[in-house]
Amino acid sequence: MQENIICEFCDLETREFQKGFSVCPKCRNIYNKNYKTIIYEDNYFESEYKKQYGKSYIDDKIAIQNKMRFRLNKIKSNVTALHGKKLLEAGSAAGFFLEIASAAGCIATGWEVSSYMAEYANRNGNKTIQGNFLDMLDMEKNNQYDIISAFYVIEHFREQKKIWSGFSRLLRNNGLLLLAIPSYYGPAFYFQREGWLKNHPVDHFIDYSPAGLKKVCSMFGFKLVNIFPEGVHPERFFLGNIALLKHVYIGIQKIFKFSDTIFVLLKKTGNI
Repeated sequence: MQENIICEFCDLETREFQKGFSVCPKCRNIYNKNYKTIIYEDNYFESEYKKQYGKSYIDDKIAIQNKMRFRLNKIKSNVTALHGKKLLEAGSAAGFFLEIASAAGCIATGWEVSSYMAEYANRNGNKTIQGNFLDMLDMEKNNQYDIISAFYVIEHFREQKKIWSGFSRLLRNNGLLLLAIPSYYGPAFYFQREGWLKNHPVDHFIDYSPAGLKKVCSMFGFKLVNIFPEGVHPERFFLGNIALLKHVYIGIQKIFKFSDTIFVLLKKTGNI
């Protein structure tokens, strides 16, 4: 029998609520007891991404950059100007967000574990350092950034406290942290639980919710500024394909941040 995971944030033993998954009684974040790491190299971006989206990551550049522009536009009301801002992207892949940020005037740097993707990014003029995310956090001591982004990255690591501490240390006061993460506070978890459990990625260690995220970020000197639903799927609701109900469900998702994936904007307001 697997032992329940200790929540790093609350120092409490989590409680099993579904086979293979446990929840912290305080912050309510969900942990994957069957978590395993995988290697993110060429085959992930060229095969796994294509398996899920029908084309390779690089071939999907236009769609990915459209989403990146949406994210960058959402932060503009929280910065005086993007020009000259130092930006770090953790898990920068092929450098598509770095390209968008650089075009907006940011001094952008990426960290990427895949040597294939890092080489691709650098060949295309997007400064990228190849290395493991956690190792990079250990090595990066002196730099401070105005903006740090991590899109679908942090859920892959067991060392959650180290990641949040690293973000806090590397961001200047009033700096912005941009996260895109899966959220269990969405229709897949609440209305299609069996499928959520069956299809949960083995390399996702933690699932946040907006409420859990708010509790955690405050521990590390961050204020939750806004949450934007990214996975708006009305078909995952009861009768969600009916036109009238579809529009109702989309409105509900946007108002209540009830989404399987979310884009989160946080501001550093103090130290840990």
